[in-house]
Amino acid sequence: MIITEKQHKEAPNSIELGSVDKLAALAIPELNKRGLKLTTLEGPTLGEIISSLTIVGSTSVMAKGEIYPKFDSFHSIIYDMQTMYGLDRNQPNAAIQALSFFANADRKEDIALITSGSFFSGDHTVHIGLNSGNKLGNNLRSIAINENDLIQTGIQESSPSIQKQFIADLALRLLLDELGIENKNIPFEPRKIEKKLLDKEKSVLNNLKRLLKNSGYKIAFVESAPGGFLTNRLTDIKGGEGVLHSGKILYNSKEKIRAGIPHYSLRKDKLYSKITAFKLAETVFVRRTENNTFEFDNNVLTSVIAIGVTGLLDTPDTREEFKDKKSGGVYYSIIIPGHEPITKKVTLSIQSRQEMKMDLTLKIFNHLIQILEEGE
Repeated sequence: MIITEKQHKEAPNSIELGSVDKLAALAIPELNKRGLKLTTLEGPTLGEIISSLTIVGSTSVMAKGEIYPKFDSFHSIIYDMQTMYGLDRNQPNAAIQALSFFANADRKEDIALITSGSFFSGDHTVHIGLNSGNKLGNNLRSIAINENDLIQTGIQESSPSIQKQFIADLALRLLLDELGIENKNIPFEPRKIEKKLLDKEKSVLNNLKRLLKNSGYKIAFVESAPGGFLTNRLTDIKGGEGVLHSGKILYNSKEKIRAGIPHYSLRKDKLYSKITAFKLAETVFVRRTENNTFEFDNNVLTSVIAIGVTGLLDTPDTREEFKDKKSGGVYYSIIIPGHEPITKKVTLSIQSRQEMKMDLTLKIFNHLIQILEEGE
């Protein structure tokens, strides 16, 4: 069944999950049962896959996620991986192969789920790849979709949000097929969000996009609690990916440390705090060296606004040492080059996970808008 843009805009006064969320909900129990974790690298889906997985279920299945509007910064990695593994660069899925090896580096027991390409540039094709953990690539599966596929489904003129959901829907079906889970009885259907809320969000996002363009900054997110939601929502509007530098989703302590978060920020008294939100944001400006140390990346020090977010949404942290931490408490940090970092705690009313994430997103984006407007 095809949902038209008109139907999407006339959705009832609620947030109803789409097929991508329902597919994610099918995958999570099986991943938990098998003790598998996912690493996602998202190009054209821009956080839609990981956002869906973290809306409907536990974050325990996620290792990490990385989101890039363009894979420009991955070109050298792709080239090195293609050389290392003797991949034919002329093959359609050569980039997917290289990215899957990169995603699974030091995580060979994880599943890597990757989207790459674009409907609007290059060969107008999007590639979806899945590597189920064999670093030699024998377990690599990939599919390609192009503009004709969009035309056949009737969504070629749809919003970026619906197109992202369509690609993520196919990616999650690839994952479910790998896990042996039937999914053909779930037709593609976009998420439905209250029109009044969508209109309010669209106004905020377009205002933020305008201010970022005027300032010359791009924005990078490092998310824990929101699970890619901020990155995903910004790119739900046309041109949103043009002001996005990158997005990173870090849940478990191992991935936080790999990204450069100091051990002391992960203690009981610091894990959900302003300092950890700041340290998450700060990772945007550092990179790992060949000696496994970290250094500042001069390429982003003056051109990128970093936002780090940590905290607890609707689900409490059940670990004994965190039982006193209340749900709804979220911390975020905004780092603008040349300015003093800003950190803040917000308390969200307990409602559905998606509604809490949308509320948080609007609060953070409105705060950033206020800062940018004061600087104009």
